[in-house]
Amino acid sequence: MDLEEDGHHPITNYFPGAAKIFHKHDTTFMDAFNQDQFAEICQTENLYYPFADHLEWELAEFLTTSNLSMAAINRFLSLTLIMKLKLSFRSAKQLRGLVEILPQTPPWKCLHVDTVPFQTKNVTRLLYHDTLECLQALLHNPLFADSINFSPYRTFTTAQRLVQVYNQWMSGDIAWQMQVKIPAYSLK
Repeated sequence: MDLEEDGHHPITNYFPGAAKIFHKHDTTFMDAFNQDQFAEICQTENLYYPFADHLEWELAEFLTTSNLSMAAINRFLSLTLIMKLKLSFRSAKQLRGLVEILPQTPPWKCLHVDTVPFQTKNVTRLLYHDTLECLQALLHNPLFADSINFSPYRTFTTAQRLVQVYNQWMSGDIAWQMQVKIPAYSLK
């Protein structure tokens, strides 16, 4: 049942002092994103920029992730039917240029594992993404900018605080208990 349905308004208490920014050393990704020459277009006019719309983005995604050579992509783009689509790219080189405007994702890394507890025919490789780079990519993504909460909180159904609502990880007791263990930071 939604808390608003029965006339109650939820009461939310955030952990005091958690997730505060005391000083800013560098520009953040969001600062850079907002200063980008295409930021306003991306945020207000066209979510699929540098492509015209979702359909063009879908075609570009297919072409760039397929095993087609640049010559094959050029041949495809020169088909009369495709030429009638009025795409913002007419060649594989132009498509590649548009793709290079897009934000980069963390690269795959490879680790050769020398010792394994069993016999293998080939060298054992572990493919992985760097965890810190993945977290940075998530935190830098403008789509998540207003969706990430760093401060533990407790939500109650009424001012009497008799019933606690658990709807996100940060609303749980474990997040609150972990924050209690972190020493308070003070500016002196």
